[in-house]
Amino acid sequence: MKALNSLLTREEQNVLAFIVVFATIGIGLHIFQISPFQSAEGEEPEFLDEDKEIRFDLNTASAEELMTVPGIGPKRAEDIIAYRESQGFKSRYDLINIKGIGDATFSKIKDYFYSFEGEDSELGLSQPESPTQICINTASGKDLTIIPGIGPVTADRIIEYRDEHGEFSAFEELLEVRGIGPKTLATIKEYAIIGDKE
Repeated sequence: MKALNSLLTREEQNVLAFIVVFATIGIGLHIFQISPFQSAEGEEPEFLDEDKEIRFDLNTASAEELMTVPGIGPKRAEDIIAYRESQGFKSRYDLINIKGIGDATFSKIKDYFYSFEGEDSELGLSQPESPTQICINTASGKDLTIIPGIGPVTADRIIEYRDEHGEFSAFEELLEVRGIGPKTLATIKEYAIIGDKE
């Protein structure tokens, strides 16, 4: 003990004793396989369930909660809250009004938020298991949103382009529609047709 007194101050000795006590408790818990997160019956509490679906309410989520959604950083979380305070969310698709959130990003993040009553049927967010044979030249905006990767904004742009330039004669013409790139075009080709024989 005298050697310890010459090496450590009284305060340092107290800290060392504290560490030794907690290390001993930790080793004991490990040996007896006791988890501090187990209930009396030995079941893991619900909050540790990794498979539990986490969803937030767009009209009440905090910035910290929003930033747990992949693709939403501090700036985007700030923008979402600013939009909420100025206009309020009436649909998850209102997220498209946030700078930096387009159709592709919306598709990735929408399931992290609770849906609003009636929004799925109105916005075409409830998609059939395997949408096929959507005719690009005759489909309504709602029908176009059945195609994965096409949201209401892109659907409106397709219809505007069609109204201005006439019917599409080839899929590649869709690349002239703002928001459609090669990747989206490849998906469209899987689920759509241009005309009767396409």
